[in-house]
Amino acid sequence: MKIFKFKIGENNYEVSVLHTENNISEVVVNGEKFLVEVEREEEKIPKMEITKPKPKPVAQTPQTAPKAQVQGAKGEPLRSPLPGVILGISVKEGDSVGVGEKLMTLEAMKMENAIKAPYAGTVVKIKVSQGDSVLEGDTLCEIMKS
Repeated sequence: MKIFKFKIGENNYEVSVLHTENNISEVVVNGEKFLVEVEREEEKIPKMEITKPKPKPVAQTPQTAPKAQVQGAKGEPLRSPLPGVILGISVKEGDSVGVGEKLMTLEAMKMENAIKAPYAGTVVKIKVSQGDSVLEGDTLCEIMKS
């Protein structure tokens, strides 16, 4: 049983809530019993929408003749540092890259992250496409060290 004390103007009230079922409560106000109807506002629960991030358009670079590739070459895997969506790929298979050169853009937690070459080499294989979802540790590409 809950007891409440109210003062309205100069009048004091002691209210005891004896029992509540649905929206009807049995209360005692200063020793006198009453049944009261309690109006409750509906609890509004916000709807959650889960949407896949839309890749942003990436400026297309003019097509050039493919660079020579080393047949059967195996590169070192470059792995995703965190889960996200591939927004764009800045290199092609066969491209030579320098240390710190941007290879692709990964969106993770609403932030764009540049994935950069950790060492100089040749891009042997690109394992992802624009719009792909990747997990932490997934192989993004392979780079053969030069």
